[in-house]
Amino acid sequence: MKRCFYCTRKPIVYLRYADLQLCEIHFINYLENRVRKTIEKYNMIKSGDKILIAVSGGKDSTTLLHILYKLAKEYNFILHGLTIDLGIERYRSYIQVAINNYKKLGVNYTIFDLKKEYGFSLDDAVKVFTNRKPCSICGIIKRYIINEYAYDNNFDRIATGHTLDDITGLLLFHILRGNISYLPKLSPVLETKHKMVTRIKPLIETYEKDIELYARLKSFSIDTNKCPYYHNAIISFYKRIMDKIERKSPSTKILFLRSTLKRINPYVKGILEIQNIKMCKKCGMPTTKEICSFCRIRQVTLNGQQVK
Repeated sequence: MKRCFYCTRKPIVYLRYADLQLCEIHFINYLENRVRKTIEKYNMIKSGDKILIAVSGGKDSTTLLHILYKLAKEYNFILHGLTIDLGIERYRSYIQVAINNYKKLGVNYTIFDLKKEYGFSLDDAVKVFTNRKPCSICGIIKRYIINEYAYDNNFDRIATGHTLDDITGLLLFHILRGNISYLPKLSPVLETKHKMVTRIKPLIETYEKDIELYARLKSFSIDTNKCPYYHNAIISFYKRIMDKIERKSPSTKILFLRSTLKRINPYVKGILEIQNIKMCKKCGMPTTKEICSFCRIRQVTLNGQQVK
């Protein structure tokens, strides 16, 4: 009879990459310890830190919210949630799901209304920028708002729910396209520079399927609805490629991540340091151009003229 690696209980999961069969209790402990070890390994959090966590209501960010809440006393940090209302007409459920999780844990939070604060929604921008993928526009908007909010409110760290699957998919995408200078941005910790608040990725060494099982076992309130623009997400294609490789060769993803961090990033990290960083003429936030991408999106969208 099969049993858990650590006890005599019946296993509920077999982790091929670690060659481990675990019962429910030890799987939950395993995943939480994996996140804890990742935080410690990359020195992500310091005592007294004020951490902003971006929560979308999906399994990854929701799981991270619950685990960081559990670790807050242990590591002595303050946690605050941020959820962005992007103004997607057919996709509103995630906002209430995020709020439900904040309230359940008693975590202070902010719902940032893009339309109210900046006069346009993601739907508005997508209609104007017909030459760009919606996910690309969304990414720029979210990164800008999260950083701006964190900077304006004196947060020490921004925690995002990027998983091992997300990062290895992005690594494959950028390496195949020769975007070597982008690789350091995928690091577990992206340090503060200019007005950019330090970003941390506590789930960077955790598999997405493990997070999904963990969230299900813990009965988290999760938004399972797909964003209507999701089918345009090119990164999902590269994630599927990595999934196929992982099935043939377990632990490939974690080895790919660690080897990239160890062997490639040290050589290209200097590229970020010599970039000619300027301050956006409109908002004053850091950019490599005269006007940052967010301000350009806002300006063109409010103008209403299509970009083809």
